[in-house]
Amino acid sequence: MNRTRACNASNAMEWCLGNNLELVECFVFWTQWNDWSSCNGSYGFTNRTRGCNASNHIDKCFGKTCEVMECFVFWTQWSSWTSCNSSHEFMNRTRECLVSNTSNWCDGEMLEIRECFEMWSSWSECSVSCGRGNKTSYSLKGKERVESCGTYNCPVDGMWGNWKNLDCSKTCGSGIKTFSRTCNSPYPAYGGQNCMGTSNYTEDCHSDVICPVNGYWSAWSPWSLCSQQCDGGAIIRFRSCTNPKPSYRGLPCYGSSSDTFNCSSKICTLVNMNLVIFFTDENYTEQYSDLTSDPSIDLKKRIQKA
Repeated sequence: MNRTRACNASNAMEWCLGNNLELVECFVFWTQWNDWSSCNGSYGFTNRTRGCNASNHIDKCFGKTCEVMECFVFWTQWSSWTSCNSSHEFMNRTRECLVSNTSNWCDGEMLEIRECFEMWSSWSECSVSCGRGNKTSYSLKGKERVESCGTYNCPVDGMWGNWKNLDCSKTCGSGIKTFSRTCNSPYPAYGGQNCMGTSNYTEDCHSDVICPVNGYWSAWSPWSLCSQQCDGGAIIRFRSCTNPKPSYRGLPCYGSSSDTFNCSSKICTLVNMNLVIFFTDENYTEQYSDLTSDPSIDLKKRIQKA
């Protein structure tokens, strides 16, 4: 590239010092791209930049100074382990790192190696379908490992306990004895069956001791005739403690054996009368003439009762 200048002189005898033409080699170019920036996470964006070198500030490079690109970096799934046998004591597996550019790389190893004795077979089925059992696994070296298994409790069917009997319902004579049992040896649990059969039954029981017999009254007898027609006569009835009689230390009857009821409230009137008495069983004595004598009083009572 070049540039020129003119010399301004007042006459032809004078001239400017220096060249009126200047030639300069010119250039304009891009620098190499910088490395891509790190990818942020498994997926994201990365960028790179470059600079423009120019011999002057007038010329400029054509194109972009920055490039942006979607980026990714992640591991593929592990491959299956290689086979172990008597001639191979190690096994390995691999995986690949997938990246969008070489500036990024996955963390971790792409090859994993193990000794074959660490490789165990799958666990066997549990030795029981319920309750606590065992399951086993074997290594290629012939080692065995055992773990407990089983999470479901087995159903427990109920079983009867021993019969228990109560004392006879009576301490004397005849009574009833009750036998009972409980479904508790063991109790039914976890969906097990209940005990079959009855939980109790009864039997007659007897004692050699004779029970006391308490006395009870018989029915009342009919009322008697009124004892007298005036001056407060009475009627009376009776009953006896014979239905049954108390025996074997039984209790006697409670209450009275007789019942009395007034039957006449009239007042007796005195009537004068001559009474002729003929003595057939006794001889007359002079004592009868004295009304206050014992024979006279006794005779009066006999006449009243007649």
